[in-house]
Amino acid sequence: MSDLKNSDDEAISLKILVVGKLACGKTSIIQRYCHNHFQPKYKPTIGVDFQQKLLEIMGQKVLLQLWDIAGQERFGHMTRVYFQNAHGAVVVFDSTRSGTFLGAKAWKDDIDYCFNKEDLPTILLANKCDLLTQPYTFPEDIDAFCQTNRFHKYFYTSAKEDTGINEAIEELVKVILESYQTQEQTTGFKLDEPATTEAAPTQSKTCC
Repeated sequence: MSDLKNSDDEAISLKILVVGKLACGKTSIIQRYCHNHFQPKYKPTIGVDFQQKLLEIMGQKVLLQLWDIAGQERFGHMTRVYFQNAHGAVVVFDSTRSGTFLGAKAWKDDIDYCFNKEDLPTILLANKCDLLTQPYTFPEDIDAFCQTNRFHKYFYTSAKEDTGINEAIEELVKVILESYQTQEQTTGFKLDEPATTEAAPTQSKTCC
């Protein structure tokens, strides 16, 4: 995980990966969170895109960069280059399509591979929950699934209904900040580098 630093007057920058299989609602989640907007017409992401949001949490200003990674299988090897220097990840699945739930494990495995099994803070979002009736059912018990695959926590979300998204992302940010606070206490590490806007990298054949 890359170093996280800040100055007294400027926000720290957090790079968050948003991944999952095709048409799970990743872009809709980001648009809802950053702009409080929902676009019902589906348009696939090509390669990568990102949106930013400035927030204050735990007394700290944070410039959040949400990297929207394409879910198409043909982009699988290419997208690993975008994982570099991430501070956390959001894995999304479509709660109405069981294959995307199983696909969430593949994305988490990819994250673990790129970070050499370092515990990159990662949450799981069961999106489109507005289309389900409770109790929710999935191919595996979701609690056991998250524990086995080392997700920090899972949330039921709906970009359409604006359900659970703020809570989920803010929880992830808290986990990241707490991990760095612990690092500062144990190693003397200081959060003292101002946030910068990170441009999307060009396509590369190298992995993490």
